[in-house]
Amino acid sequence: MRWVCSQFVYVANAGDNTVSAYTVDPASGALAAVGTPVKTGMSPHAICETWDRTFVFVANEGSNDISAFAIELRKWRVDPRARLTVSRWDRSQGAGV
Repeated sequence: MRWVCSQFVYVANAGDNTVSAYTVDPASGALAAVGTPVKTGMSPHAICETWDRTFVFVANEGSNDISAFAIELRKWRVDPRARLTVSRWDRSQGAGV
């Protein structure tokens, strides 16, 4: 699963339970990795960014929780801040921010 947002592309890596961030070259569309992948919960599945581009939320299908990450635009990196546990998440309804 990937999520494209103006300057970044976010990729949920279910195989190793991480999320990766890449910058996008506006002229060529080329991707460049930003830092190292950041740990999430088990089986990250969906990614959502806040409207002001300050946080990214990752829905973790395997651990039934949500990982929250602060976006540090000046440093071009994703910084883990919290992991929110959702006790009864009805996956059929989806999730949104």
